[in-house]
Amino acid sequence: MSSPQSALLGPALEDVQTAVIVVDDSGLIISANDAARSGLGRSLEELVGEDFHDLLHRDSHGHATPRTRSPLRNAILAGRTEHGGSAWFARGDNTLVQMSWFVAPYACGSERAGALVLWTLLDRTARPLLDECAGRGVSVVAAAPFNSGLLSRACPPDNATFDYGPAPDAVLRRARRLADVCTRHGTVLPHAAVRFPLRDPVVAGVVAGFRSFDEVTSAAAWAATDLTDAAWADLDDAAELPEDGPR
Repeated sequence: MSSPQSALLGPALEDVQTAVIVVDDSGLIISANDAARSGLGRSLEELVGEDFHDLLHRDSHGHATPRTRSPLRNAILAGRTEHGGSAWFARGDNTLVQMSWFVAPYACGSERAGALVLWTLLDRTARPLLDECAGRGVSVVAAAPFNSGLLSRACPPDNATFDYGPAPDAVLRRARRLADVCTRHGTVLPHAAVRFPLRDPVVAGVVAGFRSFDEVTSAAAWAATDLTDAAWADLDDAAELPEDGPR
């Protein structure tokens, strides 16, 4: 890893509590945070320098997928921002893990380097990484604003998912508290979820996955309409209560 890349990523990447793997322009892995290493059952030494697609990407039967038919690999090599549904990845013990994926290009100085940020209404643990990007003049694309479903409904249900797993009780209580604040201010939780990342000037855009045209239309309207200052103040207060979930 070159020194500019190391300086940008560094320990701040560990504050992002979803799996993040950083690759260079040719698709070789240059860094992976603790969440990624844990989810894949692989050490950093086992990952760095390896081709992301060849090492990790599999079909549902555990077979290697053709390079030319991999939308994830094609997005990496083309430098496109894309989000995909469930894909299968090989763990170090030869079992498979299913994950949704998001690819975004990134830049650091005159090099392409980068950071991918999960910065949501519910999970604000990436604050140090956003500050690092702001200090270096690097724009950020915020991914997964609904935390894989928990914030996508006006009232989170009992079976809601949080970062692709069952939502813990404490996190679910916190999401419902945020939903109650939205209701009091005449809006809905997914509206606040879409708009929240855009409050920070370092965030250039938000990427989310949708299943229907109606969902896309609603999200576009929410993204174009800010909440009131009073609503944000109450949401920030609710998010700062110490007893529940990540902040």
